[in-house]
Amino acid sequence: MNFGNGVVVAAALAVSSRATSSPLNALLALGMWAIAIDTLTPLRTRTSPKDFPRAKTKVPGDQVPPPYPDGWYNLLYSFELPERGQVKSVRALGREFAVWRAEDGTVSVFGAYCPHLGANLAIGGVVEDGCLKCPFHGWRFDKDGCVRDAAGCDKPPSHGKAESYLCIERNHMIMVWIEGKRDAPRRGRGMISANAPPEVAVWDVPDEKLLTANTQFVGVVEHSLAAHIQEIPENGADGAHLTTVHAPFVISSLSGWFDHDWDFTWTPADPDSKEAHTAVVEMKLGMRIFGSLWDSLMVKVHVVQVGPGLVHEELTLPLGLGVIYFASSVTPVKPLSIRYTHVMWCSPWLPRIVAKMLLRGLKVQVDRDVPIWTNKTFRSRPAYSKADVNIPPFRRWFKQFYSEHSETFQEAMAIENNVASLDW
Repeated sequence: MNFGNGVVVAAALAVSSRATSSPLNALLALGMWAIAIDTLTPLRTRTSPKDFPRAKTKVPGDQVPPPYPDGWYNLLYSFELPERGQVKSVRALGREFAVWRAEDGTVSVFGAYCPHLGANLAIGGVVEDGCLKCPFHGWRFDKDGCVRDAAGCDKPPSHGKAESYLCIERNHMIMVWIEGKRDAPRRGRGMISANAPPEVAVWDVPDEKLLTANTQFVGVVEHSLAAHIQEIPENGADGAHLTTVHAPFVISSLSGWFDHDWDFTWTPADPDSKEAHTAVVEMKLGMRIFGSLWDSLMVKVHVVQVGPGLVHEELTLPLGLGVIYFASSVTPVKPLSIRYTHVMWCSPWLPRIVAKMLLRGLKVQVDRDVPIWTNKTFRSRPAYSKADVNIPPFRRWFKQFYSEHSETFQEAMAIENNVASLDW
């Protein structure tokens, strides 16, 4: 932090310490914090479980569901693989992936290990003539994983195919389709395109055009936490926790003068429709100022959960300020380890200071959830109350992403226990 930033923060803290003495001081403190947030909020923030209070152990719970439900998962954002000819190693979903971008700009996702002698294609691999070249013996694999040529061979081996995953690049995300156990056949859910063969039949991911036209990029908030993937979207159906966890104002020293008010509904799609894998949250986020709810400051929130791992959010701001868009993803790294990411865009006319305040507000709200998720245990049969009206239907809806082919929690843990760490 430089001297100028330090002065801004010191001034905000000084005014905040007197915020409870009068409404005028509270408004002044809010303004000072807005300046501080615009000055200090980076374009990308990352947090991990060590940044929050946590117990020494994580108790998984009873009858923990499979850790990798069927669906699309975000491996990288497009800006994390910006160059043609780039290769990146990604650890996710209990697997090692090699994600690469060909010279024509298209993206492919391979299992990281070469079928020849097991070299990691993402570490030292090179993109060459639309193929990924192994760093060990120079075998070259096309986008489908087929060997195009191998050093020392007149004819490429027909049996040495790299593990190629179904993937798409959409909404600034590079996504991979995961279904069932690692060696199980796909069971499919709806065509990704009219020409897709049956063995890759899956549901499509909607193309959010608003994320690519007439918007400005604001920033990224990424959290790493210890939880089962189901518990993250379950929060979206749990209206009862909003008052307890999220009602206090995002700047805690001003809570009491300013607080949040929530009105929301959670609705799953018709189970017999093509959109059965989606659920919608409609929310009105109100602001209480000095105890009174100001309707003129109401934010309308529209959220679509797409399968287990993707969320599209649209926030319509009051006073004609514009619209905020989030492309959010929940990706298991391994059992009980989650990477939870939000990328934010907004209307081009929205003042930068307002956009960064909202991004900071999102981070604070997720920060409040993370220690709860990280330290809780999974309850397969909770002691429900009347306030939990949405949780039983949410769990029934989410159950569609598991099948008899799913890799169980115990199987995934057994595989993970055989993974050797290279953190020396």
